[in-house]
Amino acid sequence: GHASWNTSVSHNSGFSATLSLKRPRGHTETMQAATVFDSSAIPPIGIDKYLKRLSATFRCSDATFIAALIVVDRLLGYDGGRLPLTMRNVHRVFLASLVVAVKYHEDLVYSNNHYAKA
Repeated sequence: GHASWNTSVSHNSGFSATLSLKRPRGHTETMQAATVFDSSAIPPIGIDKYLKRLSATFRCSDATFIAALIVVDRLLGYDGGRLPLTMRNVHRVFLASLVVAVKYHEDLVYSNNHYAKA
């Protein structure tokens, strides 16, 4: 069936927004969205070494890394947890989450080209 729900967001400055979702995403739509992060092959670098490389390249605080993990957690829980974390997408999911966290949390932000080299 089709689900319908509304949620409102308000801020002290008077800004408010309403989000309305008419229906849940179908299996095909979910799989298409999930494959956006998928690599054609499993990256040869392990996630532990990749995170160390990102830490050196991004030069961001530990708090920003934790914020990125929170973004990953929320992304995985979104839409009923339909986005699976796999060896084909874990690097890209964390990279995207870290870029978002850095741009939100850090005072010094580099260009997207800098982050793309990570």
